[in-house]
Amino acid sequence: MKRKHEITNSSVLFDDGTFTAWINLDRFVTTDKVFDRAAVASYAVVNATPAFPGFAFNGTSSTITPGNLGTIKTCMFWIKPNNLTQEIFQLRATVYVEIVAGTIVGNGRNFNLVFFVDGILGADTIIQDKWNFVAFTTSGGEAFSAPILGEVDGTGFYDGEISKFITSTAVLSNDRILSFYNYYKRFYSLGTS
Repeated sequence: MKRKHEITNSSVLFDDGTFTAWINLDRFVTTDKVFDRAAVASYAVVNATPAFPGFAFNGTSSTITPGNLGTIKTCMFWIKPNNLTQEIFQLRATVYVEIVAGTIVGNGRNFNLVFFVDGILGADTIIQDKWNFVAFTTSGGEAFSAPILGEVDGTGFYDGEISKFITSTAVLSNDRILSFYNYYKRFYSLGTS
């Protein structure tokens, strides 16, 4: 029997009850809301422009606010940045993810980062104007109490696109993260703008 959030027959690609956000940014409900299909499904508030397969962020005011996601141990998302030094999103005040000179980093805490850039496990280099799949894990968990996609502390704004934002209360295995990457990469025309 299929679980209500299963997206394929493969057991690695469904919400096992640990997901606190599964925001399909390519499927917006209205111009100001997008559905979060995780086990705690709700709507995220959108102030960004739909741009299949995600949302475009203008670098000055665009945001998506999913609400309190609790303590997270895995976060996965697709990004297509327009420049290689900028903030991407905050987990809560002073704790955020950014790109610095083409390298993705977590600031404000010590993250155990696992990246998949064009399918390469352990890579941390982001490619400008191309879709990049990013995943990070932390065994201790990080509070996503005030997450804002596209903004950090009200001063740094993301310029580019974001899609398929997924968080989990479990540390997902490298194989499971890679399975998400392999399944979804066909939608993101890797290596092309």
